[in-house]
Amino acid sequence: MVSRMELYGNDRIDDAIYLQPALDALLKYVFAELGVPVVTTERPERKRLISFRLGADRTETIFDRLTEFVVEDRKFGMDCRVRMPCGMAITVQEKFLDSKHRAHNTVTWEYYDDAENEIEGDWFNCRADMVVCGWLRENWKERLDGQKIECWLVMRRVDVVLATDSGEMAWEPPRGNTNSGAGANFRHINRNKIPDRIILLHNWEKG
Repeated sequence: MVSRMELYGNDRIDDAIYLQPALDALLKYVFAELGVPVVTTERPERKRLISFRLGADRTETIFDRLTEFVVEDRKFGMDCRVRMPCGMAITVQEKFLDSKHRAHNTVTWEYYDDAENEIEGDWFNCRADMVVCGWLRENWKERLDGQKIECWLVMRRVDVVLATDSGEMAWEPPRGNTNSGAGANFRHINRNKIPDRIILLHNWEKG
């Protein structure tokens, strides 16, 4: 996963920062299509982490500069604020996967941040108003034309929560990411199983 901005590792945070202009352009397009042609995107400052030892068996990792916005990002899954002309803001979570897993055709949501210790992840804690998710192009890092995102869709999180709770959106049970070595696990739903009424806007067709 390249953007869900819990990417607080060295190379991954660099990837997330590099992807931000494409994400900002997508959000501005989405809001223009929704009737708001002028919006401003606000993001927490991305900084590498400082790790330090606390005793023999404990490592703590912190930001060298912790801000309220970063807390929103890490704790509540708010990757970006979209500031409206009236001054109010809509918070957004961004979920974009690397193209090597494109054949799965799924939307993915972190369940436990640490599955072994049952530390709750975005499934439980996300407070973003809107979710923007999809897939990156195969050569997105090399592209110079800004076209880094292959397909995307936009959903209101409250609609996702209600449809999930009613069973209308049937997610797969949590499973770990065996390739990353991370402690998190994830729930998935195939794009074709997302009800049309849940999707605000998209270029990610069924199939």
